[in-house]
Amino acid sequence: MKKEVLPVQGHRVLPKKEAAVAILTKFRSIAEEPYRVFFPLAIAWGMIGIGHWFFYAMGWIPAYSMTLHSAIQTQAYMGSFIFGFLLTAIPRFSSSFPATLAEFLIFLILMCLMVIFYIKGFWLHGRLCGLALFIVFPIFAVRRFSAKKKGNVS
Repeated sequence: MKKEVLPVQGHRVLPKKEAAVAILTKFRSIAEEPYRVFFPLAIAWGMIGIGHWFFYAMGWIPAYSMTLHSAIQTQAYMGSFIFGFLLTAIPRFSSSFPATLAEFLIFLILMCLMVIFYIKGFWLHGRLCGLALFIVFPIFAVRRFSAKKKGNVS
């Protein structure tokens, strides 16, 4: 019976389980410094936020949406910079543990879903994703500062 393998590192071929562990480890290291993902993502959101003005000027779309522009620029573009900075800085300022992979993915997925909903015109869904970000963030911060007080830095 042939063993399934996945290439992960250079020319080295890892068994499936080791490959999964290597991928998970890479994602965890990315989650420890969220700004590395959220800052470039903010640039992408900024391009999307102003892109429809360009499309309108070129005559490719019949109208522009000021609501779409303002929602993406204020919530996604600025929000990605803000959350990228805070998710990286708070653990360092509080001398506690960095963002977990689950926390990082929650913020990333909510941010991406928010933009997708806005682009599709599902304004309420987009706003609810934004609200969820503002509910999850204080939980993130309190966990860091309470870990510092207790001395439970892991």
